[in-house]
Amino acid sequence: MDADARETRSAELALASIQKNDLRVPALPLVAALRLEEASGVLDAEASVRVADAPWRVRFSGSWKDRAGSVAAAGPLTPALLEVARPFLPEKARPVLQLTDPVAIDATAELAPGGRPVRVVARASSGSAVAGHVPFDRAGAVLIYEPDAKRFRAEDLLLVQADSLALGRYEMNTETLDYRFILGGRLRPMAIEGWFSDWWDHFWDNFHFGPRPADAEVDIQGMWRDPNLTTVFVQAASGPMRLRGLELDSLAVRVQVAVSAFDILGFRATRGAHVADGRFHRLLDARHEHWTALGFDVRSDFPATALPAIFPEEGPELIKPFALTSAPRVRLVGEAFGPGSATPGREDYDLDLEVDSPLRYSGFPLDRLSLRLERRDATLRLRDIRAGFASGLAQGEATIDGPATDRSLSFDLKLRDADLDLVQTRWREFQATRPPQVPAKPPKTAAGAPAKDAKPLGGRIDLGLKASGPLDRPLDYVGAGVASITGADLASIRMLGPLSSLLGEIGVGFTTIKLTEADARLSLERDRLRFETLRLKGPSALVEAAGVFSLQTSDLDFKAKVRPFEQRDGILGSTADFVLSPLSRALEVELGGTLDEPTWIFAYGPKKLFRRITDSF
Repeated sequence: MDADARETRSAELALASIQKNDLRVPALPLVAALRLEEASGVLDAEASVRVADAPWRVRFSGSWKDRAGSVAAAGPLTPALLEVARPFLPEKARPVLQLTDPVAIDATAELAPGGRPVRVVARASSGSAVAGHVPFDRAGAVLIYEPDAKRFRAEDLLLVQADSLALGRYEMNTETLDYRFILGGRLRPMAIEGWFSDWWDHFWDNFHFGPRPADAEVDIQGMWRDPNLTTVFVQAASGPMRLRGLELDSLAVRVQVAVSAFDILGFRATRGAHVADGRFHRLLDARHEHWTALGFDVRSDFPATALPAIFPEEGPELIKPFALTSAPRVRLVGEAFGPGSATPGREDYDLDLEVDSPLRYSGFPLDRLSLRLERRDATLRLRDIRAGFASGLAQGEATIDGPATDRSLSFDLKLRDADLDLVQTRWREFQATRPPQVPAKPPKTAAGAPAKDAKPLGGRIDLGLKASGPLDRPLDYVGAGVASITGADLASIRMLGPLSSLLGEIGVGFTTIKLTEADARLSLERDRLRFETLRLKGPSALVEAAGVFSLQTSDLDFKAKVRPFEQRDGILGSTADFVLSPLSRALEVELGGTLDEPTWIFAYGPKKLFRRITDSF
């Protein structure tokens, strides 16, 4: 026998059994073939072994002296084999994986001297399995284990669960169980709720995806032994779905989710022609029972009902003052504080609003509206108000302040070029929505029948009013203002009707007095409107008056001077003024009664009137 033959030995074990009691390994049936080169110390070994119910083929090639080399193994990881192998896994990793179907594994390992594994690479594919309490229908990956670095990786990761399919990679520290998932594909977030605690459910319960999962990219970082340390970044795009109570045609969103904070970094939602985009940030209290703060920066032209559909707690309060007939254009920036905060109910935000169609704000009818609403806790400031009202334009600002049980309103508003008849109509509409402060009495005519509607006046009105008072009690307001009317038939006002008859009694033969313009300086004194000056004029007459009108009872208390022919030009006017000048100075009258039953009387009786006339010559 030559030297080479003497250096090489081989052996086969056809039906053997091995057992390692100190490792608590059960007896294993073994078929093995060995080839040993004694001079070089190289050992090639192949074995077929059945562990539990799993047949495996193993091959070793390396040094038999220091047990360094490589090992290749192929076989199924069955549920029974996993239970045998589980005690040899790192203790913290043992409960992570549960199997229903076998996992096909083709693995290689690099061994350092002493048989210590340096790097293990395995290709694995499985049917049904449960990883961290999350079931999968199918999974596959290239698994890489590096014991010295205490690192386990899964490359080319495939996870299939019902209609969800994710591709990506996974990395975990086998000592600390810190991990990171990077996945992309069709995903349903609630499908992996088993990896997280209740906070995950609380967030994703708000998203109800349609028949197709969202297209998403997900970056999940955390620690298996403490789900509260998990953070999630999601970028997703979905077709038809429901966000809380709001149905959407599409939603694109970037989200950061953690145990105590939900941050929607950016979103774009559509429904029909409507678009909303922006971001939200929501914080929870330490026990995750209540929200503490909500930050937001949103642009939207969705219908106003979308806000309470998304935020059922704070949304209704935001839109409560508005009754809209079309979708507003909105920019909302600020924050609100919830029941878990030190200042529950506090709201600090800015709202820029534009509405191009009729609406009501706190019951007041408007044709259109744009404003900036600034809320600071209980104080509400309305800036840059531009409102269409009665075919005119109202501009100014207002402030609502005070405790919820006693809110006050102060405002400084100017109305330009409004339709006088529409102003009256809109005011009556507003008053009809307010609870009466005194028992309402229908207006009556002198004969006792209900009063007829006032005749159209025509004309335009400019009005400026600055006032303040209790928000819900307009009859307690105090302020001052000015007003002017042009191009109107002011003689059609009910209170001027009897004036022509009164003048006829002294021979001033007017069937009507034509008045087309007015200007006034007035003050608002709770339930009384005091006219400090009131001038009504037309082509042939001038009425100068001052007095008080009761907003509550419609009572009138005015003193006036009536000057017929005062405004007439030409020879006839000059002659009439000369002849009637003493009479004009004598026509001092008093206006009383109510707006629906006005009474005009001369300030002087017949004798005094005659004396004043004669004394004037």
